[in-house]
Amino acid sequence: MRHPVLLLALLSLLVAAPALAQAWQRNPDGARFARSGTPEVHVVLRAGGRGGACGGGGCTQGVEVRTVQGTLPSRDLAFYYSDRPGPSPGCFAGTQPAFLADWTELVVAPSRGSAEDRPSCGLAIMDGGTMTYWVVLRARRVSP
Repeated sequence: MRHPVLLLALLSLLVAAPALAQAWQRNPDGARFARSGTPEVHVVLRAGGRGGACGGGGCTQGVEVRTVQGTLPSRDLAFYYSDRPGPSPGCFAGTQPAFLADWTELVVAPSRGSAEDRPSCGLAIMDGGTMTYWVVLRARRVSP
């Protein structure tokens, strides 16, 4: 008698598992800022780590990294965003500090390089002594 109940419980868990993660939110400007021919990287992170600061028209938020699928130059990274009102090219709704309050999966790619080709928000990653910028292509909240 217990086996059908156990089987039903396992089946219910398998059906519900995809619902634990939210649907992907796509960045409509992402492709415009991404360097062509580079692979996407999946990063699960949340706000934490070293804190953050603002200055010069932008802010950074330290992050705690849970998992990385793909290759990043290092795990020394922060989330950056504009502190200016108005349009934020390369960003999408919810990219301010509250965006990373919970575990969030980001799909990122390196930005094209120059300041004009850098989105207004994304990941800033130290690569040796150089800061590299990565555009967020898609994002979704994930379960803890």
